[in-house]
Amino acid sequence: MHVFECVVYCNQMSLPFDHQLLALEPRDLKVYEALLQQREAASIRTVAELTGMNRGTTYEVIKKLQSYGLLSSHLKNKRKYYAAEAPEKLQAYAVERQRAIGNEVPKIAEYVTMLKQLQPVSQAAQFTKYYDGEEEVATLLQDVLTTVAALEDKTYHVFSSAEVRNHLYAKFRNFTRRRVQMGINVQVIGVGKVGRKANLAKRKLLSTRERPAAYVIIYGNKVAQITLPETGYIRGVVVEDTAIATLQRLVFKKIWGPFPIDD
Repeated sequence: MHVFECVVYCNQMSLPFDHQLLALEPRDLKVYEALLQQREAASIRTVAELTGMNRGTTYEVIKKLQSYGLLSSHLKNKRKYYAAEAPEKLQAYAVERQRAIGNEVPKIAEYVTMLKQLQPVSQAAQFTKYYDGEEEVATLLQDVLTTVAALEDKTYHVFSSAEVRNHLYAKFRNFTRRRVQMGINVQVIGVGKVGRKANLAKRKLLSTRERPAAYVIIYGNKVAQITLPETGYIRGVVVEDTAIATLQRLVFKKIWGPFPIDD
């Protein structure tokens, strides 16, 4: 029995694309490549011999490839023969699958929304999100920009600690530039010392003695509390609750009043 010697397939690592995203298996590509190299259409028996697969499996693969438009067939002496379509058909199939998946994304989003309503969650989890490490804290900072940009008053408030500030922007170095580009203002009450001057930012100094490794951001209906334990692993928690955010903002503005601006 002659077994097909593949040119492209050989092993999964040699493929320049993820075949699973196209709902293709290695055996599917093996059959397609085998037929592509034949001068004439081949029967199921011949394809089975070329690929070293049994006829049942070969038949299943051929039917699948036909449904994808990658194989054609014709009858000869009451027997079906199969031939591979041009390789460009594989690209066309990929484009069509991409389009089909894109059309389903909004429907999936609606379904996910429905699933969230079914999922039981604790009361705390309903309005609390946790962020661990510099990468996730960068996501938290992006949420600050996104949330405040949608507000009528594009201003948020910060209790800033130098101990945390040095780690806070490690994965979001251009945060201040993005904030200014979006026209977002910030009022900062510093502890330990305040940061460098920046556009659309007002700063005041609360204390130079205490240096708690904590950072608080009050934005929209959310309050982010960020800490830097002795391990140096930054972490944050965001509470999304209008009442809590309003109370924290009132406290901030009360403290903001009597202290001179740090120039």
